[in-house]
Amino acid sequence: MGGLSRTKYIIRNTPEEVTIIRRHHPLRGQHLEVLQGGKELITVRLTDGTPMRIPRHWTDADGAPSADSSPKEAALTVESLRRLVELVEAFSQR
Repeated sequence: MGGLSRTKYIIRNTPEEVTIIRRHHPLRGQHLEVLQGGKELITVRLTDGTPMRIPRHWTDADGAPSADSSPKEAALTVESLRRLVELVEAFSQR
């Protein structure tokens, strides 16, 4: 019973390695080993060996997106930035 299992659990149609393609993600462009595939989430192994669950659509698991299909929306909306400013101001008045 000593040691960790090295068994990979790969769901059909999930590659053994994926690249993070999510814009603004700190790991964007990194190629990571897939430990477990899933319909919505996949588990990858970070370079330090740590497993991490990530939304499947943040990777190229289903193929590289075309230039036309990449999202054009901002990571934050104007309204969410306004709310963030309000929160910061409220905390600074404490």
